[in-house]
Amino acid sequence: MCQLCAIKEIAAKETWPKPLAPSIKDLDFLVETAHTDFEDNKAACADKTTIPSSLLEVLRMLATSLQELENDRVKWWTDPKKKEQRKRLEATYQTESLTKLQKINNTTSDTIEAMSARLGTFVK
Repeated sequence: MCQLCAIKEIAAKETWPKPLAPSIKDLDFLVETAHTDFEDNKAACADKTTIPSSLLEVLRMLATSLQELENDRVKWWTDPKKKEQRKRLEATYQTESLTKLQKINNTTSDTIEAMSARLGTFVK
């Protein structure tokens, strides 16, 4: 499996917070587009000096999409309603629910980081 396809597989394994879920479909499309463009131009990409501009553009969009996904995660986590929810859970000693919420945030952050690392490995 190529590094680009691994991004799609990583994204599919996780459960995403509702505000982030629509971005995953866009991410999947960009991964498929980049993979197809790479396969079509594999010979040209082999020497790493003649990488097609269309592939570079899709890879830039993919990197931007991953950064926007991280920004959306931060916005979701720091949203005043989400902060209030965490405070309420803490105040009512619902530690199990609070732990689940924190785990979702941490897992989402780790997943985005893993996808960015796969993209970086592919670009190298």
